Amino acid sequence: GIKFNASTDLKSLVDSIYEEKLSKVAGLIRSWNKRYLTVFGKVTLIKTLFLAQLVYLTVPLPRPNENILKSIDTMMFNFLWGGKRDKIKRDIAIKSKELGGLDMINFRTFIVSLKVKLVFKLFDNVFQHTWKENIN
Repeated sequence: GIKFNASTDLKSLVDSIYEEKLSKVAGLIRSWNKRYLTVFGKVTLIKTLFLAQLVYLTVPLPRPNENILKSIDTMMFNFLWGGKRDKIKRDIAIKSKELGGLDMINFRTFIVSLKVKLVFKLFDNVFQHTWKENIN
């Protein structure tokens, strides 16, 4: 668990929450590294299993610090390429398959898109949810 007290600042708390979750993701990656998967299979795992561990943190918490974002990128791309040097540039890998990419996720952009979507839901008069009612 995460240990904090009254003097713990928000940034330190957020960092420790992300770091704890990253250690869980690292364990998942270790277990899946033993399997022979295609690059597209690995992208699917990254997007559905590994990032699912982080998604619910990204909406309510502030953006993680740059070192944590780099760790996430490094983990994902190391898994993608089997711990070896990237075979294609990352900005190409994140492009759609139709544009010659792998449809890999850009985690920084992903965080922003989740937060923007939340803002749109907040101001959407048709969208109804308990959390929205509690804010209003």
